[in-house]
Amino acid sequence: MPITSFQLTPANRVQATYGVAKELARQSTAQYGAVRGAGAGIAGGSCCAAVASQPAAKLPAAHELLGFDSKGGPLVGNALNYAIAFGNSRLAQGKLDPDAEGNHAERVALNASGALFMVAANTAVLFVELTPCPSCQTWLNSANNPYHAALTRALNPVNLHVWWRWAYPSAPGLAAMNAFHDVPTASRGTIQDRLAWQLTDINNNW
Repeated sequence: MPITSFQLTPANRVQATYGVAKELARQSTAQYGAVRGAGAGIAGGSCCAAVASQPAAKLPAAHELLGFDSKGGPLVGNALNYAIAFGNSRLAQGKLDPDAEGNHAERVALNASGALFMVAANTAVLFVELTPCPSCQTWLNSANNPYHAALTRALNPVNLHVWWRWAYPSAPGLAAMNAFHDVPTASRGTIQDRLAWQLTDINNNW
């Protein structure tokens, strides 16, 4: 199961999973940005992630995010042919996803997907907001990863493309996540301003 990481930038648009990764980035940023800092348990110190999954009873086909309004609210468009399983690091921390491994968004997203990976050209797609931390990079490649068996089937082993959009502003950790999401500054403004900036940054990098 080769695992390859890519930054979501125009330089990597030649990768077969770039388009899916971009949609996962837009969806997860809008979904969590809409509630981050609103008292729903998704604070600035949390990271978000998403996995493209096969539609199933618990994971219906996803809807494409076509844009966002002035308040950062998502606009829903045509259905995609795959589902999206979301993950947030605080869901594991707060025991809202008790089966998730650790306090890491990509682990929660993989748990939510139930290993129903949407496979394109023998490749599964995972998006995580910031560069995967060293422990998650090790975990993804480890046999201790409970999804390792699903990705390393004897027949038709699956590659995993792990996409990330932004680099940590400092060493990975809670302080860095807070610094990235919701420290009000002249350049960042409010959390909603930050959300709009993130979506604009994604949309401007096709």
